[in-house]
Amino acid sequence: MSHDAVITIVLGLVAYLRAHPSACDTSEGIGRWWAVPPESIGSQDDLNAALRFLQSHGAVEPVAAADGRVRWRCGSNEAVLAATLAAGRELAHRTRSQ
Repeated sequence: MSHDAVITIVLGLVAYLRAHPSACDTSEGIGRWWAVPPESIGSQDDLNAALRFLQSHGAVEPVAAADGRVRWRCGSNEAVLAATLAAGRELAHRTRSQ
């Protein structure tokens, strides 16, 4: 897992959620459709780590679907997304400073 990749994914997903607050998809769908460009996702492990970071900050929440798969959706309002974006940027700054 690459911290730089996770930070890049976090920042991209927060931007996506701010533009599409009703978005809901599996991690595979997120990797395919939410990322611009899609290759910015990197590995599934990096994407899963980014989703856990977003979940820990209240920006996304997992929802179990009838088919047994987990879908992720925005779990917050604009203020929480802005705070999560700030946390992601702070993490990026700390990582680059080390």
